[in-house]
Amino acid sequence: METLKYLIDSFSTSDQVIVPDLGCFFVSRHELNHDKGAGIVVPPYISVLFNPYIANNDGVLERYISKEKNITLESAANDLQKFILKIKHELNHKGEFEIPRIGKLRTDKTGNITFTQQENSFINRSSFGLTSVPAKIHPQDRAQMAIEQKIKRNSGEKEESSVLKWLFISLAIIIITSLALLLAFQYYYNSKF
Repeated sequence: METLKYLIDSFSTSDQVIVPDLGCFFVSRHELNHDKGAGIVVPPYISVLFNPYIANNDGVLERYISKEKNITLESAANDLQKFILKIKHELNHKGEFEIPRIGKLRTDKTGNITFTQQENSFINRSSFGLTSVPAKIHPQDRAQMAIEQKIKRNSGEKEESSVLKWLFISLAIIIITSLALLLAFQYYYNSKF
């Protein structure tokens, strides 16, 4: 169905896609990540989550379909409604509805709709076909990492010793001030009587 194509395409342009009377898809974009500890580079990717409790029609998907198909908003709403009925029909009879390249909607025993994203789903054209790759750390990089960790540890120790030093100085000032006030009150009291 052509409406399915527009739903899939809308994931690349919007962070939130509400399918009226069904639920909301949330699209989360993740940047390139280099995990030095694990020694891998993870390419940019997109993850999709689904919330069946946000199902109010915000009109965004209808407007997107209307614009892309160059049809009236009413025609787009009718196409979308037919598409939603098809999804619900398949969920009721088959227990699942597949969104190609994205994942599957399923109903559980209590009738709740859940979503499972397809592994290696093709949403982000810039990362199509890319997988995580091992990233070896050269000996000179290991030495530099060891130096950076030592600097971090030393700066943490310096900050801790600096805090303790100021704590003791503040405590000494409070004690000296208290003793001075005590002696001043005692002198004043003794001089009056």
